[in-house]
Amino acid sequence: MKSKSIILSSILLLLSSINYSYSDQSKNDLFLNNNQIIATLRGKRIYLSIPVGGEFPLNYYIDQFIDGNGETTGLGFLFKQKDSGNWWVEQNKMCQKWSSWYDSKPFCFKLKRIDQTNLYWVRDDGLEGTARIGETVSR
Repeated sequence: MKSKSIILSSILLLLSSINYSYSDQSKNDLFLNNNQIIATLRGKRIYLSIPVGGEFPLNYYIDQFIDGNGETTGLGFLFKQKDSGNWWVEQNKMCQKWSSWYDSKPFCFKLKRIDQTNLYWVRDDGLEGTARIGETVSR
């Protein structure tokens, strides 16, 4: 029993060091500038990775309107499933303000590309995560 505990602890330590290495490296890379953010998001569906598994789709339209639909995430009991608002870019950050989500409080995000289709983001309150760049959207 004790050896299983030691093995499990070793595996968890290894996994956390791999994650730390990625996070540490990604924090040293350059974040996207205003023009790069616009080129990346404008007219695209962005899928936020969610901690419980799956993805949460957000549509960033070319007219700076944004909408999201969390019906497929199974998290409808936690918040209103659909919302809309506006997004904009300032000071090399993407900002968004929803009609009801987050009590309509605006948040801004620094973004960087992990690869051709994936992003790393850091919200202005320190929350961080990843997202996948999806298909083109229009309204």
